Amino acid sequence: MQKFRFCGLIFSLFVFVGFVLLINLAPVSAADLTSSHYRLKDPKLSTAGKESSATNYMILGNMGASLDYQKLTSPNFGFGIGHGYTFMAHVPRVRCFETTTDGTSTCSGLPSGEGMVQICGETGCYDRARFEIDPMNNPSDTRYTVLITDDNWATVYYLDGDTHMPETAATHDISDYRTLTQWQVADGSRDWSKVNILGLLPGKTYKIRIKAFSGNFTESGLSPEASATTSLPTISMDLDVGTSDSVENNPPYSVKFPALVPGTVVDSDSFIYLDISTNVVSGISVKVKDANAGLSSGSSLIPSADLNLDVASAGYGLKVVNVSQDPEAGYLRATTRYSPTAANGVGGLSTSFLDLFCSIESSSGTCGVDSPAPVLNGRGKMVLKAKVDENIPTGTYTDVITFQSFANW
Repeated sequence: MQKFRFCGLIFSLFVFVGFVLLINLAPVSAADLTSSHYRLKDPKLSTAGKESSATNYMILGNMGASLDYQKLTSPNFGFGIGHGYTFMAHVPRVRCFETTTDGTSTCSGLPSGEGMVQICGETGCYDRARFEIDPMNNPSDTRYTVLITDDNWATVYYLDGDTHMPETAATHDISDYRTLTQWQVADGSRDWSKVNILGLLPGKTYKIRIKAFSGNFTESGLSPEASATTSLPTISMDLDVGTSDSVENNPPYSVKFPALVPGTVVDSDSFIYLDISTNVVSGISVKVKDANAGLSSGSSLIPSADLNLDVASAGYGLKVVNVSQDPEAGYLRATTRYSPTAANGVGGLSTSFLDLFCSIESSSGTCGVDSPAPVLNGRGKMVLKAKVDENIPTGTYTDVITFQSFANW
């Protein structure tokens, strides 16, 4: 803003893009100015102002401002004197900025009782975040831009309005200003109702500030900052063995079969529970293998294969009984091999790893087909089944089963 002295007055020049022509040169007659709360006795006021424009600019000029014009600021407020300030948008606030909240959130747009752990998976978000805007009485068509830094403002980035990822000032322009709804609910086909900042780095503390823009001459000052720290990529897996779905125990783990009777399908005496959680955006795979590709006595084998033991004469395998998880992050699903529809159907075990579980976006999806996703507090319940015939020698048969989880990078 440039200032020029004209006969003891100040001429303030504001340059913006647009086309409007408005002339207002009207003295105000001396008279009492009153309201229900105050009276100004015999004020002597005069005003002069003008907007003019061309193809590439708009100018708002006003005369009559104090010679002692100044803007008062502190870390917590800004106070501007002059006609131009009456056009500016209100300074917005950051209502919330979260990456690792667990169970509770100050973000009003998230489902009740949930934080970012429930959205992103165990330990929270490592490459994304949620922020919301407090508009501070700005109208609903107000547009906002978001500044972000990971080095305490030594380097400043802006959120791209399309991708919601940090970009430099060189690629940031007026098209990146978006409404509150576009930033934190949806923009076209993009759903921003849960996570609405992408492209962050793990283990970093980020700060954001917001500006508002509403019509001509109206970009506000910067909001106070808010900060959040991203987590690290995490996978956790645990096994439990028992007869109750709430069982929690420690290794070593073992299950047994009652005596195998020829022609009869027998279940293991305990269930195997696998607990899995991850915040990896591309989800996880859990694989399984065994030592013998069957139950071995050392000299004889009850072979393992994909079978319906109601029909097969003999065999051994693993069946997933059910799966569960917390609902928001993603869904744990068993592969079709280990979740056959037949009551006594089983998936075969091999000395090489085979896919057992996956985490995906869809509650009714299929591993390897639907999009992967994180999962929180996933639990798979499994049982071993075996059947022998009269051709299998008596003896003690054993096997060792190994489970391993992999991130889908």
